[in-house]
Amino acid sequence: MLKTNRRDFLKLGGLALAGPLVATGVGAKKARAMSRSDYGLEKKVPVNCRMCAQKCPGLARVVNGRLVGIEGNPNSVLPGVCGRSAAAAGMVYNPNRVQTPLIRVGERGEGKFRRATWSEALDLVASKLKDYRDKGIPEAVAFLCRFHSAPGLDKEFFKIYGTPNFPGYADTCWANSRAVGAGVVYGPFKKGLPACSPSKVTVDFARAKYGVLIGRNPAGGLVCYPWAMRFAEGKRKGLKLTVVDPRKPSEAGEDNVHWIPIRPGADLAFLLGVFHELVKNKSYDANYLKKYTNAPMLVDPKTLQPIGVKEIEKTKIKHGKVKKIKVLDYLVYDEATKQVRYASEAKKPALHGTFDVTIGNKVIKGQTALDRIAKELEAYTPEWAAEQSDVPVEEIRKIARELDENRPHAFIDPTYRSERYFNSFKMIQVINMMNVFIGAFGREGGIVWNHSPKTGHYIKPPKPKAKPIIKYYEEHDPNFRFSNHKYYRRKAVETVLTGKPYPIKAMVFWGQNLLGGSAGGTEIVEALKKLDFTVCISPFFNETTLYADVILPDATFVERDEAINGKYKSPVPTLAINMKAIDPLFDAKDPYWIVLELAKRVLKPEEYDAYFKHFEQDGIEGLWKKQLAGLKKVSDHEKAEISLDRLKQFGIWNGTEPKPKPKAKTPTHKLEIFSTFLAKEYAELKAKGDPNAVVASPLPVWQPTNWMTRKAKLDRDEFIPVTGFAPVNSFTGQQTKDNRLLANIGKAISWDAVFINKAKGKALGLKDGDLVKIWNPDNKLVQYATVRLSELVHPDAMFSFYTVGPGAFRQLNNFYGHAPKYGFNPNHSAPFHFAPLTGGHAAHDYIIKIRRA
Repeated sequence: MLKTNRRDFLKLGGLALAGPLVATGVGAKKARAMSRSDYGLEKKVPVNCRMCAQKCPGLARVVNGRLVGIEGNPNSVLPGVCGRSAAAAGMVYNPNRVQTPLIRVGERGEGKFRRATWSEALDLVASKLKDYRDKGIPEAVAFLCRFHSAPGLDKEFFKIYGTPNFPGYADTCWANSRAVGAGVVYGPFKKGLPACSPSKVTVDFARAKYGVLIGRNPAGGLVCYPWAMRFAEGKRKGLKLTVVDPRKPSEAGEDNVHWIPIRPGADLAFLLGVFHELVKNKSYDANYLKKYTNAPMLVDPKTLQPIGVKEIEKTKIKHGKVKKIKVLDYLVYDEATKQVRYASEAKKPALHGTFDVTIGNKVIKGQTALDRIAKELEAYTPEWAAEQSDVPVEEIRKIARELDENRPHAFIDPTYRSERYFNSFKMIQVINMMNVFIGAFGREGGIVWNHSPKTGHYIKPPKPKAKPIIKYYEEHDPNFRFSNHKYYRRKAVETVLTGKPYPIKAMVFWGQNLLGGSAGGTEIVEALKKLDFTVCISPFFNETTLYADVILPDATFVERDEAINGKYKSPVPTLAINMKAIDPLFDAKDPYWIVLELAKRVLKPEEYDAYFKHFEQDGIEGLWKKQLAGLKKVSDHEKAEISLDRLKQFGIWNGTEPKPKPKAKTPTHKLEIFSTFLAKEYAELKAKGDPNAVVASPLPVWQPTNWMTRKAKLDRDEFIPVTGFAPVNSFTGQQTKDNRLLANIGKAISWDAVFINKAKGKALGLKDGDLVKIWNPDNKLVQYATVRLSELVHPDAMFSFYTVGPGAFRQLNNFYGHAPKYGFNPNHSAPFHFAPLTGGHAAHDYIIKIRRA
């Protein structure tokens, strides 16, 4: 193996690392006065980095036709990239990339393929797709893409083809615990369900004074633009943090950081204890709660139903346009008139008290939502929370004081990757209730709304005739009552295994790694073996490609032009462009070319001409122009600033960040500290006698994890898997795990190891560097990794950097040159189980065993 030390890495990348971040350039003001010709012999090309999935705006540095690195785009309001971007050259010039089309010759999973020409491989794929379409079952094909590798054309092609099945990837990321847990409090709602993705809101790290990080490490799980850059800015300004984590995340730094170890899965208990203290000490701004939240809403304290709600119509003006919106009005006690009346009419709603409400001939004792929440929290004392979570009582009280003293410039991080435990939804709900309680939402230094422009469509495909498989599970699976309409790939696996609601016979993976990124390895392997046909389109080998019938190598992001991107997790409206920096290496092809070739072979000539002929003629420029022509969610003034020429020259457009406002997109159009959506669901489930009714409670209530219901105390060789990231690893593929420029840095942090508590490891007779066997007794797959003994890990936890090693699929080592030979992937050993109501794939809610190999 070729070795690269840190000096070589910096030299090859042409960058200087500043901790986990790389912020380079001449400054935004000076850069805007420069043209690309001013860069001289070194060409700098705008790109959206795909070393992970976040598309951070950068500049590819090219000398004599070779990529030498990526730096932050100085034209951005927050220029910076992470260590992954710095190592992009190690991805591009890796000889272990998929170099040519491949066709399987061995058994599925063996990883045996033969080389093929593009014509042969495309003809084979097209013949299979045509066969399903000719038989009238195009819905038998599922297309699984990740952030679109040919955005504007790839998903559209498969819709024209006729399939409605596009299972999204976020089943082990944030969908759907975070979407529902945050959405019930501040929205938005889609198709009647709360759906707040991580792209909707941002923690205002840069202006915060104090924060609690729980369930997330923003310096390790890096979204560099803009979260990590704002996090770094906040740290420089003295942001004080308490990190509550089973493992001390060193990536968060040491300055102003206090680490508290917690029992895996006990985050909800800890939060309930802190919430108890906040309420007891009245740590709130009464005017904020009255004006922006539904805390004064009168509810029946027994049934938990809002009293006397009605729907009214209001006028809303946005971007100069008048819009009628429906709002759920509710009863409050108006202290100004000493009467119960609707919130829309009240001048001074009461936050506390119990009041008689007459509905028809019935008198109901109505209690304010805030008082009912306070009543529920009485049981969750710091002493109770400490017993459940192992967080000391004095620490719980101290955190509550810190939040109180620093509000509203304080926050509890609403997390990102939430699909860990059966109680993750309740954890997210409580976090967001607490943020509203302390007045953090919509305030500087708290939680703010993001603003993403929406680009126009290049193709408007017809709607497929068949219903997507997710509709079946929404109607028939009680665990999917709150399911997400887009992110359901675990149900695609279940459909393959059961044939319900109809058979899925083929899967086309474009950038998705189902077996590496989704939980339930045993069942996923069974499903991949059962499929009639599997296609992987990827520049890299991964676990899923081992089971492919055909592999097509598309170009990496620096080797292709791509659609303009406006979906950034940023309060600053942003558009950024990805332009081809170098020609594709080996026999890799531009993904847009791949789509056109498939469309020519599969679709009828008249369909091809209607939808794709114009791209043949206009190319990517035509797509860019249509995107900008259909631009939405920007003001007329901002539209005048945006042009294709400007984007091509500077790579990015930033609008103006609006002043934070505590607005909401809920049924009441208030921040719902007491969710009206959950109250309705709770009543329906309670009436049915559903045991999961408690999960739908609008109140902050305790729900144990799945593993806690199985075992009160772990045995000496048992652990709960917990994971995290470093700024040099990404689970999205070979680009980081098999990268010469990252290999030695990864080795220095033991990125392929599992970390366990030192005392517990010694009791098992283990020492640093031992190779250990790791397995879940309920799962067939066995994994191996080296072990590190650490005092910075809770005794119940086993930490690993997320999916760095090959996990249970060591045959991948045949395709890699610089990747670790061992390493643990929690998804491979995880059960194929789903959290109640949200259907989240609780990827860490299980017990694993360890012993020396």
